[in-house]
Amino acid sequence: MKFANPAALLLSIFIAGLIALYLWERNRQRIDVPSLLFWESIPEATNRRNRFQPDLLFWLQLMGLSAPILGLANPFFLGSTQNQTAKHAILVLDTSASMAAIEESGPRFQTAREEARRVVQSADSSTKFALIAAARTPVLLNDFDTERSDVIELIEALETSDVAADLEPALILAQKLVQQHDGSTEIHVFSDTPLESTHERWRNNVNWWPVGSTDDNLAIVGVESERPFLSRERTDAVYVRIQNFGHNEKHGAVALHIGGRAIGTELFTAPPHSEHGFLFSDVSSSGLVEASLLNSDALDVDNRFFAWRSPARQIHIAVVSPNPELHAALQHIARASAGLKVAAIDDIDVDGLRPGDTDLIILHRAPLTGQLNFPAIPMLLIAPSTELNSQAPSTTLGPAEIVDWNDAHPILRGIDPQLLSPFQSTVAIVPPTSGQTVLVGLINGREEPLVVTTGEADDRVAIVGPDLADMGLLSTDGETALLLFLNLVDWLTAQPAPVSIVRTGQSRAVSMAEGPPTEVIDPAGRQANLQNGAAPFLTFDHAGRYEIRHPNQPAELVFANFLDVAESNIGRAPSPAHRVPVEDSHRRVESVINGPLKSWLYVIAAMFLLSEWFVAGRIQDDA
Repeated sequence: MKFANPAALLLSIFIAGLIALYLWERNRQRIDVPSLLFWESIPEATNRRNRFQPDLLFWLQLMGLSAPILGLANPFFLGSTQNQTAKHAILVLDTSASMAAIEESGPRFQTAREEARRVVQSADSSTKFALIAAARTPVLLNDFDTERSDVIELIEALETSDVAADLEPALILAQKLVQQHDGSTEIHVFSDTPLESTHERWRNNVNWWPVGSTDDNLAIVGVESERPFLSRERTDAVYVRIQNFGHNEKHGAVALHIGGRAIGTELFTAPPHSEHGFLFSDVSSSGLVEASLLNSDALDVDNRFFAWRSPARQIHIAVVSPNPELHAALQHIARASAGLKVAAIDDIDVDGLRPGDTDLIILHRAPLTGQLNFPAIPMLLIAPSTELNSQAPSTTLGPAEIVDWNDAHPILRGIDPQLLSPFQSTVAIVPPTSGQTVLVGLINGREEPLVVTTGEADDRVAIVGPDLADMGLLSTDGETALLLFLNLVDWLTAQPAPVSIVRTGQSRAVSMAEGPPTEVIDPAGRQANLQNGAAPFLTFDHAGRYEIRHPNQPAELVFANFLDVAESNIGRAPSPAHRVPVEDSHRRVESVINGPLKSWLYVIAAMFLLSEWFVAGRIQDDA
């Protein structure tokens, strides 16, 4: 027998109180005598009975008190498991990027596979196994097989991916499998994620097999290669940031290549747990940017980083605005930059513009009727006086305070949106059907869109409700508004790059065409065919170069970067394996706790108390 709530047994102190009360009452028993003359000559020891002699009332009171205490302690019997259904075991293997770290004994993931194989080989012959690969999303690889050789083969075929760990979905999936199968079920997790970092609800329900301890890792945590607008030079710098996650000093070098051409190499010494930046100046090359760490550490995936650097070009902007101050401010910005040319035009001249004449049209407080019917040219609409594709005048709203934003959008790069508020005035925006709201403001207690973008490539449009001209783009207070304006111009005029840069774990739709299937070659050189039909989503689980070969079309190149500071911090404190009782014991405990034993103890307590009351009444009547 065991107790589900053993702390309730502390209430047994009341039993000792019952005994003490019983002894006290017997010692204070009153006896009436006619005289004390002869009583004083009798020794006291012969009159006092110290021996504990409980009567029927005491036993009834004792049983009436003990039964509810046992009920609160929730007793249960484990019983025998021989007649239970076949045992199930769920193996959850962490396949995240940090599991590829190299320890003195070899890769962490190899150690995890060996532990999983030992669990399979040491289990009962009737045990059925399910295998879950856990990284960013869980993947159930089989639905309980009894053939150990098949399970071990699946374990050996598993590989790590270059994404961050998220074990919570995998543990939820394992718990659902437990609920679907009868009999005892164990969950085994093989991971370098510390058990203490998971939710407490898992800590007493899973067997945790920790692997890995080294923190020897240097990583590239950022590369900035954009050409700034506010520069008179055709050359600029590329900035590379690295971080040492280990407790030892590291020595190495950072190399930079652009368009296949070596730009330079910087030697460094990185103290423990430090971050450093390297500036490669006077860079005029364009093309694919590849920064790499030339050093030896435990994790290789974060030692390379890709970016794209567009060629320098002139951006011609046509501005329609009734405000001469906005014209003057934009001319000052253009004179400070080697890449901007601004020309003021009349509203009637807009229809005559062609894509070769200008790269961007800015309409400030201008009506929008007929303005979107000419050949596709990116447009920036600032506080438009009419609604989009309508002659209805725009509604002027009051001051706006930023309450929400899409920080993944490029126009907010390097901006703290809260520094933009409050806007003194703004116009109501009716977002297009395909529009994406970037900034949301609170106006008179209602949330209103402030900045909306729509379109792709040369057909992009951005609508800004607040009047940026009133914010003083060249004043100290308008610094954040100026950065927002430059980011808008950059996004609207960006030219499509011949390569795509993504982060590992991201997915994107792949266009399909009639004819042969589309081929995908991953960074390891493995080839997969995408079947024709609905546009499939391709997930970039590995860092490096992907080649997507479309039938009768040029191949598409995608470069995936691994960038996750938490996952690059691979140091783990050594800890022993954590084992818990099999799930079947928990199930039988639950059934017994909620079964009749606990209720019967309360019924028995009530019966003893009623009996004690009845006996006490009879004794009182006899007296």
